[in-house]
Amino acid sequence: MTAHRNTHNRNTHNRNTSPSYTLIHANENHAPAIHSLETACFMVANSTNSPAQQLTDSHSWSLDNILAELRNPHSHTTLYRNSDSNSYTGYIVQRTLLDETEILRLGVTTSARGEGVATTLLRHVIRHALQHTSQHTSHKIFLEVSNQNTTAVRFYNKCGFIVANTRKKYYNNSDAFIMTFKHNSTEAQQLLVSQYL
Repeated sequence: MTAHRNTHNRNTHNRNTSPSYTLIHANENHAPAIHSLETACFMVANSTNSPAQQLTDSHSWSLDNILAELRNPHSHTTLYRNSDSNSYTGYIVQRTLLDETEILRLGVTTSARGEGVATTLLRHVIRHALQHTSQHTSHKIFLEVSNQNTTAVRFYNKCGFIVANTRKKYYNNSDAFIMTFKHNSTEAQQLLVSQYL
């Protein structure tokens, strides 16, 4: 399954030009590409040796992890391919069981950050989850993120997620925030109706 849409590029000098993209439902054949993205998204700065980077590297997914998720009948991985460069620049992994959807992974390459890739992928997953439930407010959409990853926490807040719970010392020396999507919030409505944030 593929979906063709346009997204706004904040870094472009010509505001009238928007790069096109394709969202691709990944299968096992995409595992090497996803693994390359995983490395590019989460292990690009390990030379800094910062606590946040050590945390990220220690929880990076292996090729076996990726294949296992692709084979899981409850999981769905979506790739973002930039049509201009014909390259994959982001991906998102979700797992849905009954009336709950967990976002397990969301990654965007460094060069594509700030172009709306993460927002597009997140919106796609949320819209898909809500389309398959009779009562939107009864479908729980949640994710887990390190409390040290302040950039990600701010991004999810902007997209309509709030911190619902905290797991103490879940990531070695940092806590994990459990964030849930607030369907009726202003931020959530903006995410669902707008083309970008």
